[in-house]
Amino acid sequence: MIEQLPVLTPDAARAERVAARCRATLARHRQRIEAAAMPPGPRMLALERAMVLGFCMVYLSAIFLTALEMAGAR
Repeated sequence: MIEQLPVLTPDAARAERVAARCRATLARHRQRIEAAAMPPGPRMLALERAMVLGFCMVYLSAIFLTALEMAGAR
């Protein structure tokens, strides 16, 4: 029965295609990682600082207004 089975050999062309796809995928991932590792530009830093400052101001004003409401309720 085993003698009737065909001998399987690796397909060299398919193996090369798979290896090429893997290399391309790894190269794309490497490029993404390198792009993400680059420091942000000055415009982005200014935008981040402005957003953090805005959120802090909203939070502090909410605390201040809550404190005023509590002081006025007594």
